[in-house]
Amino acid sequence: MKRKITAIFEKWKKNGAHKPLLVYGARQVGKSYAIREFGLQSYPSFIEVDFERDASVRTIFNADLDPQSIIRSLEKIYNKRIQPQETLVFFDEIQSCPRALTSLKYFAQDIERGLSNYQIIAAGSLLGVLTQHKREDTLETIAFPVGKVEEVIVYPMDFEEFLWASGQEWLAEQIGKRFQELSPMDEVLHQQALKAYQDFLVVGGMPEVVARYHGRDDFRQTQKGIIDNYISDMTKYREDKLQSLKDIDVYSSIPAQLSRENKKFIYSLVKKGAKGRDYYPSILWLKDARIAIRCLKATVGDIPLKSSENKDFFKLYVSDTGLLCHQLQVTSSNLNLYDRSYQGAITENYVACCLQSKIQSLIHELHYWKAGEKTESAEVDFLIATGDGNIPIEVKSGVRVRSQSLNIFIKKYSPKYAIRLSEKNFGRQNNIKSLPLYAAFCIEDMI
Repeated sequence: MKRKITAIFEKWKKNGAHKPLLVYGARQVGKSYAIREFGLQSYPSFIEVDFERDASVRTIFNADLDPQSIIRSLEKIYNKRIQPQETLVFFDEIQSCPRALTSLKYFAQDIERGLSNYQIIAAGSLLGVLTQHKREDTLETIAFPVGKVEEVIVYPMDFEEFLWASGQEWLAEQIGKRFQELSPMDEVLHQQALKAYQDFLVVGGMPEVVARYHGRDDFRQTQKGIIDNYISDMTKYREDKLQSLKDIDVYSSIPAQLSRENKKFIYSLVKKGAKGRDYYPSILWLKDARIAIRCLKATVGDIPLKSSENKDFFKLYVSDTGLLCHQLQVTSSNLNLYDRSYQGAITENYVACCLQSKIQSLIHELHYWKAGEKTESAEVDFLIATGDGNIPIEVKSGVRVRSQSLNIFIKKYSPKYAIRLSEKNFGRQNNIKSLPLYAAFCIEDMI
């Protein structure tokens, strides 16, 4: 499958003498596949080291972390010569070998000193968790190579990649063209794109799920397997089993949280009497594992978002809309009924996934806006920082687009423009850019 992340890999390769590349992402978003395809197509030689599958290779890193020693040992194990700049070495599931993660620091130092230029890409499923939180089930200290690696995140496929996988590249091109021109799609194409978008909501962007869907296999069973793996990781990587149960409770509560009109996360919906101090660590764990997306409240719309964010008030989304639909038992036949009945929960989650995947940073988070005055209930679904200032994004699941909250925000802060996502065609109304929901992937050009 064609993935956008490949372009970032190619840019990294063209940089010449560069740091190792560290790839983050949740399980089964396609990290390993994308790196493997890139390595096989872009280098004369490729070696894949899977620390989870082959535990014996971890012993290489037990003592000496000198890059030359590591390379010589890998050459013996894989019976292949590793040539600087010609061989891509892929460290997969690097979270299973913390000292291999530490070794990236020394590969980078050798590059800085001109001693060698080995091409190293490392990937792991829970790197965010293991580097941001104390690893409780091991005596090993995880020494993260701060400043010695380039970092990139792989997310589930977005709608454009879904169209590519569906053989609808031309339709994706037309959507991009109409976005640039802000001119309506032909009605036949508009309806075709809406249909594909609705399919995408239920299928989601997990590559194996997408492949099974196109192969007319039972993709929902694959979705269940992914969710089961996520829950398994919550128990596997925490020594404190009580905390792992809280992780599971929080994750399992997200669909119910989103089904409310006020989607602000409420701890009492996780468990009666639940307190933030007990469950907030689980929020952070799920966020850093990249299986949930946190969207923080901002109370002021015309200053840097960090300046007015309130971490006590947030929304929590599932990282893949297809997985959310599986949790809600939503299918193509009842999708519209569900979204109408539950305040566009799935549609809003879809936009959150799309916006998150456009922010290639480990520190940035999504924001929504809610008026700070106690007497004011106005709320805008998303607020993003762009070169044109903070831009409000209103999300509507149907064709009815009236929004008092968006009008209040515009009147109060006078943004350069606003964005409204709905099932309506491309267009412009006063200072509001109207985009069909299927064009949400185009917003990356504004961020």
